[in-house]
Amino acid sequence: IGDGGDAVQVDNGYLRLRTTSTNQALQLNSSVSNEARIAAGIFDLSQAHPLKIAGDYVRFCTSGAAANTEVMRMTAEGNVGIGTTNPASPVEMAVGTAFNTLNLASLLDGSLGFGNNAGSNKQPTIAGKSSDSIGLLLIGATNNSNTLGDLVFDARENDNSTFADTTKPAFRFTTFSSPLVTILRNGNVGIGTTNPSANLSVYNAGNAQVGISGTNVSILKISDPNSHGQLNTYNDGTFRINSAANAAGTQLVLSGSNVGIGTASPVYELDVAGDVGIDQ
Repeated sequence: IGDGGDAVQVDNGYLRLRTTSTNQALQLNSSVSNEARIAAGIFDLSQAHPLKIAGDYVRFCTSGAAANTEVMRMTAEGNVGIGTTNPASPVEMAVGTAFNTLNLASLLDGSLGFGNNAGSNKQPTIAGKSSDSIGLLLIGATNNSNTLGDLVFDARENDNSTFADTTKPAFRFTTFSSPLVTILRNGNVGIGTTNPSANLSVYNAGNAQVGISGTNVSILKISDPNSHGQLNTYNDGTFRINSAANAAGTQLVLSGSNVGIGTASPVYELDVAGDVGIDQ
């Protein structure tokens, strides 16, 4: 059927669409071992084709004969694999390989990219890019009564088990390759250090500072099951050290160069409200 060029041809179970008598733009094969194939160009059953519909999967390929030209597959179980022929999850993207290196520089503004961030080291990566706004925003939406966490970050062994060694980093926040915050698997948090030895470790090559500020009273609480202590700054300009048993904060008060014990307003360099005992 056609105008001198066999534009549509049915031959031996094939349906071919041609632009000329020698150019097969599209070919459909009705059945090969319980499968159907759609190909562009010359149809060779020994080669991979752009679309193959078999009895148990649907396959999409780029043009060419090599097996690695397959780019996506849908299995009979409903799993979709991109870069893998055997997806184990409902959607699986095999991007952690050297040839799938993420090209962040060429990513369009406002787009989301999936790829490998470290060549042969195989680091599956999700990247968002913007020129003048948020690069990547993660939102966890749930109801008000949820108690399991509105947005959860979970680190575990690649065999879906817990880590035996809890001294290694679980989470890191970095700018390019410079570490900012490190959280170990045991929960220790390091700011400026990648190996925090305490629940919270702060390090700076120069002067290190930790700031707590408020519009009224700022409190640093220290406690164990049997005792409780507080460091307080009050809006009257005093710095106070007290325990929970003395909520008024008059156990030890520093006001300018004066020190008060039992008084919140010391008027002497040492001002004691109450008895003073001296033992020898």
